[in-house]
Amino acid sequence: MPELGKVGTDMIEVLYRARERMGRTAQNMLLPARIGNQEFDPAPVDRQALFIDQAALLSELMEQRGVHFTQHQERPCELKMHPLLAELVVSDLLRNAVQHNHQGGSISMRIGHEGFVLSNSGPVLCGSV
Repeated sequence: MPELGKVGTDMIEVLYRARERMGRTAQNMLLPARIGNQEFDPAPVDRQALFIDQAALLSELMEQRGVHFTQHQERPCELKMHPLLAELVVSDLLRNAVQHNHQGGSISMRIGHEGFVLSNSGPVLCGSV
């Protein structure tokens, strides 16, 4: 097998990442239909573990932007929903908190029995809810 070299391996990596993004995009486009068809069975999800895991996945992006993440759990709690949907929701919320923050900002997560509050030090966004 011939040697690919740096250019060849870089090209393969770029193509691989593009394929991964297209696969995630296709899955995300099918998600609303699957939710509408009630294809997801709820199951207990540990909110704290979920946020810790998702924050770890975004740690490189947080580090690049100098964003500090803190988490406080008032009481143990479980969320009852499909784990994949919970992961998608939390991932989107955290990614938005990082992207709509400023350099050197902070993200705070407070988890309680009834739910959670995610806040960041970024600018206030105005719009209709």
